[in-house]
This record gives sequence, structure tokens and C-alpha cells, in this order.
Amino acid sequence: MSSITYPERIKIETFRELGLSNIQMGVRLKRSRCGRKTKLSDELKQKILNHLRLSWSPGMIAHEFKLATKSIYNWLNQGRISFSLNELPERGSNERFNRNLRYFYPKGTRFEHISAQDLTTTLLQINQ
Repeated sequence: MSSITYPERIKIETFRELGLSNIQMGVRLKRSRCGRKTKLSDELKQKILNHLRLSWSPGMIAHEFKLATKSIYNWLNQGRISFSLNELPERGSNERFNRNLRYFYPKGTRFEHISAQDLTTTLLQINQ
């Protein structure tokens, strides 16, 4: 998209005086809206669903497929991707797990001195 020309600036000033929205001005100037519109193809929808089922967060999926996180949330909210919002992974679950683990094993603990049975017991207590 090219820069705004002087004649367009004059038109924009007039449109503002008329109270037009930015979208209306863009339409009248025959300019596309800012940002890119990502189309939700059947293939992309299936990939997103597969990753959601694997407990990936929308942010992780967005990064993986070079999408906007907001697009994924919009598709979920609009029902275009049939996945319950209640089933999305909690934010901060890694941080919460690490904090809980540090309760049992302070930072700097050498895990080679801890038995597999002790670790399993600890994980069961954390996951209750």
C-alpha cells in the first residue's frame, strides 16, 4: 500500500468534517483496511483443532502457524472452530506447576539424588 497522497489528505479532512468513520473513509478512498484478513480454510481449522486437543494454547498455535492470536479467539467465540472455551489450557499453568514443584524441591536441588519413586509421589501430590 502506498503512502497517502495530498489529494487523499484533502478528502480525508472533508470526510472527517462529515463525521465518517475510518472504515467508511477507506472504502471511499478505495483503500483496504489495515492488517491482513486470514481466511479460515478447512485445513487450517483442522490443524488448529488438532493442536487445541493436544492442549496447545491459542497463543502457541498462533505462533506456530504465523497467525494473530486474536483471530483464533475470534473464530472460537464466533463458533467457526467448534471447541469449548472452557477446555482451553489455563494461562500460567507452567508457572503454577513450577511454583508447586519448588515447594517440594527448592531451587538448586540436584535431582540425581532424588529417587524416581519420590518424584512420582511428589507429582501425584501436585496433581491432586
